[in-house]
Amino acid sequence: MKVISQEILYNFCRKYTDVRNQLLSWLNEVLNSEWKKPSDIKSKHKSASFVSNNIVWFNIKGKKDRLKTIVAYQTQTVFIEWIGTHAEYNKLKHK
Repeated sequence: MKVISQEILYNFCRKYTDVRNQLLSWLNEVLNSEWKKPSDIKSKHKSASFVSNNIVWFNIKGKKDRLKTIVAYQTQTVFIEWIGTHAEYNKLKHK
């Protein structure tokens, strides 16, 4: 997979250093994957949440942080749209 907007992850890692290893591991796994359908993601990421328009939410470091992506299966591209703590996610969800 190609991953667009990786800078969002790196900025988050600078702010929250305790999540760095998990995020870099997630990124490496995605870069070396070929997701053709949602079940390909679900087989490795059991807690991933699938929303309309190919939006996929990932839990990072347990449920401490949430990562919002858009997956384009046909072009093998993952766009990182947002990452935040679970508390920030809850605020975002209620807007």
